[in-house]
Amino acid sequence: MLLYWLKGSRNNMTLSDLLRFVLSPTRTMIARRLIQSATPLEETGLSQVRAVGVHAPFFFPLGTPRDEVDQVLCDILKPNQWHYYEIPQTAVRPEDVVADCGAAEGLFTLTVAHRCRHVFAIEPAPAFVGALERTLAGLANVSILPYALAESDGVVCLSAGGITSRITDAHDGQVVPSRTIDSLFIRQGQRLDYLKADLEGAEVSMLRGAIETIRACAPRIAITTYHRREHAEQIAALLRDIHPDYHIFVKGIMPQDSRPVMLHAWIDDKLKIQTSLL
Repeated sequence: MLLYWLKGSRNNMTLSDLLRFVLSPTRTMIARRLIQSATPLEETGLSQVRAVGVHAPFFFPLGTPRDEVDQVLCDILKPNQWHYYEIPQTAVRPEDVVADCGAAEGLFTLTVAHRCRHVFAIEPAPAFVGALERTLAGLANVSILPYALAESDGVVCLSAGGITSRITDAHDGQVVPSRTIDSLFIRQGQRLDYLKADLEGAEVSMLRGAIETIRACAPRIAITTYHRREHAEQIAALLRDIHPDYHIFVKGIMPQDSRPVMLHAWIDDKLKIQTSLL
């Protein structure tokens, strides 16, 4: 355990973090306390879930494995989980325009929409787009964008894997349209204040298609880094190359090789104001 902690200390993991990780209940146990009801709606092809602390139901494609539902609940609803997107420096604020990149079932969007200006829920998998439309119905400050996010506009192949669906080089996947963050935001005259991303390994490609938006808007960023060993260093270097004033904070540890789970990035408000005036 000491060796594990020494590796994790590079990811800002304290000894108390390690003890909590080792001694904490399993995801299944945590999710059992969170779920109020889960109801299959055969006629819609969706399952409806109600959870503690969430003001409205949210929906998954029918047949989504229970462990995937448990994972989402823990990642989005439990602040002590390493996958949790908000820390004090990267919390969603009332006037924020938010990009939920890899929105999946939409639970993150659902939980932040009532406390920000607008959320763009970006999700390429058609089955999850259907779930999003049901989850987010009636929210006037939410837009659903059915795209994969990449380094350039075009089309990509998407593997079928539930919440782990990902862009693939194979030609047997589902062809879906791809867009860049720049083409969706800054080139449309749309600002971006907060960027949340979990793209199953496509995070760096997405950021390379977001350079103009990040340079112009300096959004607060919460982005997963655990899909590839090299991503934490690559993402930190890319963001600092775009904006040298970014603070970088990584957290969490993957058991296999000590790579961090999440990277948070932000620019101090005073510096951000100065930058916007240049």
